[in-house]
Formats: sequence, C-alpha cells, structure tokens
Amino acid sequence: MLSIPIDIRLPRSPHIVTSLPGPRAKAIVERDRAVTSPSYTRDYPLVVARGEGCMVEGVDGNVFLDMTAGIAVTATGHAHPEVVQAIQEQAAMLLHMSGTDFYYEPMVELAEKLAIRAPFPPLPSPPLEGEGSGKTSFPARVFFSNSGTESNEGAIKLARYYTGRSLIVAFLGSFHGRTYGAMSLTGSKTVQRANFGPLLPGVTHIPYGTHASLDYLEKQLFPTMLPPKEVAAIVVEAIQGEGGYIVPEDGFLQRLREICDRYGILMIVDEVQSGMGRTGRLFAIEHWGVMPDIITTAKGIDYMNECNIYH
Repeated sequence: MLSIPIDIRLPRSPHIVTSLPGPRAKAIVERDRAVTSPSYTRDYPLVVARGEGCMVEGVDGNVFLDMTAGIAVTATGHAHPEVVQAIQEQAAMLLHMSGTDFYYEPMVELAEKLAIRAPFPPLPSPPLEGEGSGKTSFPARVFFSNSGTESNEGAIKLARYYTGRSLIVAFLGSFHGRTYGAMSLTGSKTVQRANFGPLLPGVTHIPYGTHASLDYLEKQLFPTMLPPKEVAAIVVEAIQGEGGYIVPEDGFLQRLREICDRYGILMIVDEVQSGMGRTGRLFAIEHWGVMPDIITTAKGIDYMNECNIYH
C-alpha cells in the first residue's frame, strides 16, 4: 500500500520535481496495463497519491492544479476537512445498509433536503403538516442510485412507466452515461457507442441549444417521423458538459418546457455535471427559471450518493 504523510500541506501552485511522467508513475502505469480493462479512457499518465483543495500530488512528488475537480466530483475540493470528518464519523458508525430493504435516518434527511430544494412547483405552503396524520408533504420524491448513469437509467424507466409512452428525444453532443439506456441517450463520441449495438430503441437525437433545432423537432420530426403523443420524455443538459460546455440560446430551455407541456412530454434535466453549485446555483436550470419534471444528479452531491428527483 502507498503510505503518504497527510500532515504535510501541498503547495498552493504546481510544483514539478521530475520529468513527466515520473519513474514511479511509469511503473504503476505499466502494472495497470497488465491487469486493468483497456476500456478505461485515461487521458494522461497521472498517478495520483493525494489531493488537497484544488491541488493533487503524484506518486513522484509532482504537484498539479486539478482543473477538473475530480471530473466534477470534488465540489468542495480534495480532502475538505469537514467532508473528511463526516466520512470518518459515518464509517465508524455504519458502513452499509440496504436502502431498498431497510430505513436509515440520514438517508431520509438528505431526501428531505433535496425534495425541498429542487426547482419544482412549490406546495401551497411547503412543507405542510398533514392534518392529524403527522406526515409532511414535499413537492418531490427522491430515488437514490449508485452513479450518474444509473440515475439516468432510472429517469428513462420512470418516464416510460409514468407516461405509458416509449419514445425519447435527446441531443447531439450530450453525455448521459455508458450503461445501455444512458448510452443510447448519449450523443458525444462514436467510440462510446461503437460495437455495442443495437442500443435502446426509440431514441431520436437533435442538435442542442438552438431555436433552429426546436423548429426542426416541431416542424419536421413531429409531423413526419416522431409522433409527439408517443414521446415519453425529452432529456436535456441545462448546460452541455462533454459536448463543450455549451450554454443554450436565450429562451431555448423555456421553449423546450412549453413543447413538453403542449404534448404531455416529461422534461428530464441531467444535472450530473452542472448541478451542486457548479454554476452559482444549486442546479444550473435555476438560471432560466424553468421547472423540469425529473432532475438527475450525481458527482458533487456529496462524493458518494447519486439520485434522481421527480415530482
């Protein structure tokens, strides 16, 4: 096992002490190649030993600035002391329980906070105590999962189950995950889809973020190939991530909401990359004042839990 002293602070700027990659990093990369699936798409031979804030240290002592926040996961930085303390306290109390079989109060507390904070239409006076029932009413329900792609799988299932419809609209340039349903929505790179077909049927992709693409949907696809009354959901990123951090045109998301309302289609907003405060709001969709039907989130929510939220 790798033993690194954690009481030594990392530099606040990059600090390189060997050629890159360093000798220990090269050796570990070679060991990795011998036993790890080549399907992992490594971008750079960085072998990380530890992190602190926005800095990470490699096994050779080189320090790098982490511009990716651990692929959008470490929203409070690496090894934030309050996060570390919470993890340590939880590990000392309970490491595992099955939320599908039993109950656990912290799980309920997180669901309550998400249900209240999610951008859904409010209750008349949220939350309200049920008269004589002792129950609290919330504007949303929460489904916990293990990853962002699993959250999107759950959203697909929920949309099809609730509407009784099968068709789904997604966007070119989007990324929603690599499991079969989520990969069928993904329109980012052919390498993510190559040799895995046939994928989930009934998914149509259109260009992202422009009024021209919505014109194409309404004026070309709906009248000819895509019956709107058979569309269960339109799945969209509030800001496209892997597609190039693309902000949609003004009015795009509002108009998408109107199209969904007009035809009884559910609007699913994937906030796996853009959520948890990365844009200055808890959810990026809040910048446009649009209320979706389902939100999927992961990564920065708390480093460990992923979920979808629906109302």
